[in-house]
Amino acid sequence: MQTGSPSIITTTYLSNGKEVKVHAIQTGQISVKTNFLNRKGKGIFSKVNILFDRKFADFMPIWAWVIEHPEGVFVIDTGDIEEADHIDFYKHENFISKFNLLAMANKRKITKDDEINNQLTKININPGEVSKVILTHLHGDHTDGLKFFPTNEILVNELEYQHPYGNLPTTYPKWFKPTLFNFTKNRIDVFDKGYPITKGEDLWLVPTQGHTHNHCSVLFKTDNEHLLFAGDTSYNQQQLTDNVFAGSNIDIKQSQDTYKMIKSYAAKYPVIYLPSHDHYSGQRLQDRGIFTAF
Repeated sequence: MQTGSPSIITTTYLSNGKEVKVHAIQTGQISVKTNFLNRKGKGIFSKVNILFDRKFADFMPIWAWVIEHPEGVFVIDTGDIEEADHIDFYKHENFISKFNLLAMANKRKITKDDEINNQLTKININPGEVSKVILTHLHGDHTDGLKFFPTNEILVNELEYQHPYGNLPTTYPKWFKPTLFNFTKNRIDVFDKGYPITKGEDLWLVPTQGHTHNHCSVLFKTDNEHLLFAGDTSYNQQQLTDNVFAGSNIDIKQSQDTYKMIKSYAAKYPVIYLPSHDHYSGQRLQDRGIFTAF
């Protein structure tokens, strides 16, 4: 069964023989510099080229994901909010953060209706009913919607929390104290390390470093396909296919290793690759579009 709208796309998958609704929720759009999206130059020069770039790429969606699982409702990333497009939202950040914001620059198209609390209402889910909020990493377009989940458990990789890259901590809610987790070795095939989210161990967190040093993805092993909610592992599937890396990534060697792991996993299992800013992620969720380039 499949239903869809421009901002919400819902598809039903089977997990352990039970129907599970998976929703792609678009919480607005973002545009970044072209050299931010696609790396130009190596090392420090890739960052300098972002600084002096004057061209912006086309607007991309900001996807969040909701899984209505037998063990509860799980939200993967919280998307962005309208006020994040206003300079006052960052007024308490330090000088370095403000300089980086100015240098890296982005544009947003987000309305109040786009925000995840209102989107959840459209699929008859109250934010307070969410069992766990899972963050792939701590960048604003993945964390700004946290304010709608003050009483929910929030999962964050401990190393990502202790050693973030490019985060804006003053934009977090003051009550933000996530549940920190660490990976266990020898758990998930080629990913090696993993952290089970569900008791049935069909929903996992796996390491996909590179965009940040401790970036994670969520792997949902359904009966027929494996859904990889990939955060910013790449900005779109074509980058993964072509071995193209984002200029924003902190560690290209880590990104290369992550690409290899994903492709090795996809060579063994039918993987649906769902990065957070790909125009076609929602459509691939609906069409069960399997990643085939490895």
